[in-house]
Order: sequence, then structure tokens, then C-alpha cells
Amino acid sequence: MLRPLGELIELWASSLGIKRKLSEWRACSIWEEVVGEAIARNTTVMGIQGGVLVVRVRSAPWRSELFFMKPEILEKLNHRIGRKVVKDIRFVQ
Repeated sequence: MLRPLGELIELWASSLGIKRKLSEWRACSIWEEVVGEAIARNTTVMGIQGGVLVVRVRSAPWRSELFFMKPEILEKLNHRIGRKVVKDIRFVQ
């Protein structure tokens, strides 16, 4: 029986117990795609731990703006990943 490669990779990751880590890495890697070029130019993803994505921002005004956009960004990230991986985003300077 032939299966799509993505499905096989997901099964392999599950069997190794690294599925969550791969999903977390994906959340970091699609940041620019999800938030767009302007926001990506003013932010840097630092990493994710325990479902909290840590993002460094260039300035306080950007931090304030992104704080209000957080629910929308969370929804888009998790939708793109296909499951709820990112529980929160912490914006730091």
C-alpha cells in the first residue's frame, strides 16, 4: 500500500517520540510566512519551549502592536501546523 511521504514521516516521528519537537521546529520555521515580511524584518524567533514561542522584537512599539495581534498569529501558526502546538507567544526586547 502506497502512502504519502508526509504521512510516513509523521508515523516515523511518532515512533521515535519526536513528533512534538518536529511540530515546534515547524512553528519556528514558518514564522515569516505566517506574519509577513514587515513583521518578520522586525522580529527574530528565539525558540519554543513548553509550547511558548519566544520572539525578540526590535522596539517597544512593535512589541505593543504584536501583543494585540497575538491571538490572530497563534491561530494562523497552529492552523498551518495542523494542530495546537503553540500555546502562547512571548515578545521580548
